[in-house]
Amino acid sequence: MKTVATAALAAALVAPVLGPAPPSAFSASASSVPIIPCSELPAYIRTAPARAVVQITGTCTNMELRNRRDPLTVIAGNARGPSATIVGLRLLQIQNLQWVGGVIEAIGGVAPTTNWQHERGLSVDHSHHLRFSGVTFRNAMRGATFTRSTNVSVVNSEFTRLRSDGVNLADVTGALVSGNRFTGFSPLPTTCTYPDGQVVRGLSRSACTAGGGSWVDGDHPDAVQMWGRIENVEVSRNQVFAPNPGWTQGITNFGTPTSTTHRVRVIANRVITDSSNGIVFLNCVDCVIRDNFVDKATTTRLHVVRLRYSGERVIACNNVNPDVAQNAAWALQGHEPCIN
Repeated sequence: MKTVATAALAAALVAPVLGPAPPSAFSASASSVPIIPCSELPAYIRTAPARAVVQITGTCTNMELRNRRDPLTVIAGNARGPSATIVGLRLLQIQNLQWVGGVIEAIGGVAPTTNWQHERGLSVDHSHHLRFSGVTFRNAMRGATFTRSTNVSVVNSEFTRLRSDGVNLADVTGALVSGNRFTGFSPLPTTCTYPDGQVVRGLSRSACTAGGGSWVDGDHPDAVQMWGRIENVEVSRNQVFAPNPGWTQGITNFGTPTSTTHRVRVIANRVITDSSNGIVFLNCVDCVIRDNFVDKATTTRLHVVRLRYSGERVIACNNVNPDVAQNAAWALQGHEPCIN
């Protein structure tokens, strides 16, 4: 086991996590940090003391971390040393974890698979007070999925080479998704198969069936998507760039009819995409949508790229949506100046 001096690094790691966990929970208390192969991390967390800081290296596949409550910082990459790549990372009943840097990929990459665990780079369930910062999420159907968890954050990270979603939040209370960049999507298009065997990609259902074709839906990627019961979430200062054919929906709460969305703040994001759904929040209660910029990525988009919302007590202001402003068939939403 090696060690690395971390005087400056320890100070940089002291950052608050949403919720009651104190900022000091993630501070380094020693002058050096152990460096271990990533394969040793599951065993390490079972015995590491509270507020331990560890740096990992190497490439590991199919890693599961579970059942730890004490604060822990994992450094998977920084400017001073080698980084780690985790291909398939699952967290179950983990609390008070800060993960810094490195690369997280999916076991199945972007290819279709019947194993949902292989579709996701990071999969989190029943966990609380987690923070991922400076991570590259790539080569996955879904970059990072959080379910039935509280007080989680993904900040200053890169999402790229994804087939479908960047960040998924399902039944989450307390989340921060901020300062991230989403680009390089590769969704599967719709397919239309005609009786003569000809296959055409990218057609709408109506266009396909009107010509006697058999239509199969494609992917519906989102940079950030929420469903289920969502409360107390902030999505801010993210950048989405998704020109055709690598389009993605931007920041949305598309879910099931029973999904509920309360107290979500969507602030100062820049969404440039060729999907019609730039920022969409429907049936949102006590939400704030302000200071966002939503526009088309290219002139090849099939639909007007929009910001739209509905719900109760929604504050929407200072948003800029040029593609709608230039199309009289659609009404601008949320463009009025903010009062405060």
